[in-house]
Amino acid sequence: MTYYAEYIQTNFILIVLCLLTFVLLSMKPKVGSFDFRPIYITVICILLFSVLDKMETWSAYDPSHYTARMVLSILCYWLKPMFCLGLIYVIVTDQKKRILLAIPEMINMIVMGAAAIPGIGKLVFYFDEGYYFQRGPLGYTVFVISFLYVFILFYLVLFNLREKMAKETILIAICSISIILASIAEATAFLRNTTPILSAASCIIYYLMIYVQLTTVDALTGLYNRATFYEDLKEKGIKGVASIDMNGLKELNDSEGHNAGDLALSSIAAVIAKEAKGNGRGYRIGGDEFIVIFKNVEEETVKNACDAIRAGVDAAGYSVAVGYAYTSGESMDELVNKSDERMYADKDAHYGGKHIRR
Repeated sequence: MTYYAEYIQTNFILIVLCLLTFVLLSMKPKVGSFDFRPIYITVICILLFSVLDKMETWSAYDPSHYTARMVLSILCYWLKPMFCLGLIYVIVTDQKKRILLAIPEMINMIVMGAAAIPGIGKLVFYFDEGYYFQRGPLGYTVFVISFLYVFILFYLVLFNLREKMAKETILIAICSISIILASIAEATAFLRNTTPILSAASCIIYYLMIYVQLTTVDALTGLYNRATFYEDLKEKGIKGVASIDMNGLKELNDSEGHNAGDLALSSIAAVIAKEAKGNGRGYRIGGDEFIVIFKNVEEETVKNACDAIRAGVDAAGYSVAVGYAYTSGESMDELVNKSDERMYADKDAHYGGKHIRR
C-alpha cells in the first residue's frame, strides 16, 4: 500500500471517529455537571490538524514552498497539545483555572513559533540544505507539553470520579498511554498521523465513560445510586454490609432549609467514601439512607469502618445511626435486612425508643 493510500485510509478513520463524536455530543452535550462542548473544539482541532498536516506533507516535496511548510509545521505543533486541553476543559470550568492550564500551550506556541526566526529557529526545528526536517533541542517542547496535558487529564478524571472509577479507569489509562506512545512515535519519526486518531477515539471513550459513571452515581453525594447497589449485590465475594441513616435530617431541613440538609448529606457521603475506600463501596439508596458493601474482608475490617464512619460524621457536626452484618451463609437480602435491623436499633437508641420507622 502506498503512502498516499495509507494516508487516505487513516483520514477516513479519523473522519468517521470525529463524526461519531459530533453525533454523541449533539445528543447529550451535558451530563450532570460535565459540559462536553469543549470537545467540539478538540475535534475541530483534530480535523484542522489533519488537513494542515496533509498540506505540510505536500509542501515538503518542493523547496520553493519553504515558507508555507514552515508556517504549516508551526500551526500543526500549535494544535497538538489542544487535543487534550479541550478534554481537560470539560472537567475544569473555572475561568481562572482554565487560563492557568492554558499557560503551557502559550509557552508551546511561543517556542514553536520561534522556529520561523532566523538563527534561533535551529534550536526548535528547521529544514536543512537538502530540505529535510531537522529537530533542535527545543523542538521537543510540543511533546513534553502534550505529555503534561495527558497526565493532567488522567489525574483530573481520577480525582473527580474518585473511587467510583473501576473498569473505566483502565480505559482512561489506555487512552492516555496510547496517546503518549503515539506522540513518542511521531517525535522519533517512527509513525505519522497516529495521535489525531487516538485523540479522536479518546474523545468518544472519555464521553461514554463519564456518561456511564454519572448515570450510575447519585448527583448530590457522588456515591453510587440505588440502581447500582442492586446490580452490585449480584457480585461474588460480598462479606459484609453496613446500613447508615442520618439522624435529624427532617429537623435540619425544617429549621435551616434544604440547602443545609443537602450539605449534611454531602458531608456524610464524603466521610463514607473516605472510610470505606479500599475496603468497601458506598451507595446512597434513599433520602438520608446510605449503605456500604464490603468484599473479601474480615469482620473486624467492617466493624472498624463503621466505627470510623460514625466518628467522622460526629466530627463533621452531624449524627448517623449505623448497623452492620457479616455473612454467615445467608442470602444477600437476608444480610441487608440484618444490617438494616441493627441500624434501626441504633436509631431507636438515639431517639430513646421514639423513632418511627419508615
